[in-house]
Amino acid sequence: MILDQERKRNLKIQERSGINMGLKDSFREVEMVVPSQFGRVVETLKTCYKYGFRSLVVPQNVLAAPSNPKSLVSMSGLYKEIYTGLLQINRTAKKYRIGLSFHADTMTVLSSDEAHKKELYREAIRVFCHAAHILDGRLFGIKPGEAKGMYDKEAVRAAAQELNNIVDSLKVDTPIGVETMGKLTDIGSLSNVLEIVKNTHQTEPLINLGAIHARGSGSLTSQQDIAKIFDEVESKLGAEYLKNPVMYYSTLSYGPSGETGVTTMAKSSLKFEYIAKELIDRGIQATIIVDTPGKEMDALKCIKVIDENMK
Repeated sequence: MILDQERKRNLKIQERSGINMGLKDSFREVEMVVPSQFGRVVETLKTCYKYGFRSLVVPQNVLAAPSNPKSLVSMSGLYKEIYTGLLQINRTAKKYRIGLSFHADTMTVLSSDEAHKKELYREAIRVFCHAAHILDGRLFGIKPGEAKGMYDKEAVRAAAQELNNIVDSLKVDTPIGVETMGKLTDIGSLSNVLEIVKNTHQTEPLINLGAIHARGSGSLTSQQDIAKIFDEVESKLGAEYLKNPVMYYSTLSYGPSGETGVTTMAKSSLKFEYIAKELIDRGIQATIIVDTPGKEMDALKCIKVIDENMK
């Protein structure tokens, strides 16, 4: 565990730069000793505070149905069975000034061609959005999905239509972040995501820089490459989408077909320095979610890189 003076320094660096660092899911040390899913998130928030991190992607398992932990809670169960636990997380996050969000790991917008399964996925997305609303979450992130035999334009149109149908049925205004994906078989290129967001409402791009890097077989090798991503977002959607973006820094391995797995920050050819420099040069106040095998230590390294590039 880092010292209190280190925590204060980390917070000061993020405040000065306008770049907030966050983590995806729980700390390993917390997972090992806390049995309750709500307790794990509360303890993770306390640990994030001790490290000086400013954001957390809440694990999906907090939305498990109490009667069947392997299934997602229903909309009615969300308010009847786990509402109190979510409020406890919300209060803890506010106490430590840590932003929250939910991101789908296994669900995608283009989920199934079967009407029954499609409706189950729609209901699951609605549950996530309502849960994010209860947490005062920044957004709910979801991936577009596989093309499933469709051409790019057709799949993008289908994803946009599906998202609009879901958003129209929501009773909350939580933004949905559409995440870039790393495999070439996915409808998840930056261009795809921007087109989906352009044709939907209550959505925004959730840029996973590691996924873009892997999809391009290691395409982000300079600060200029990062700049092109932001230029494209601004050109297609407008500068307002770069005012307070949420982004992922992940270290994915790749091959000819894009993403193949994960690697470490030390071995990854996507260097955080390029990202930090471009964010600082543009004055973009972003939240960066670190999703790497060594996420806790890597997030601290990222804060150090930010500090070095502000001097």
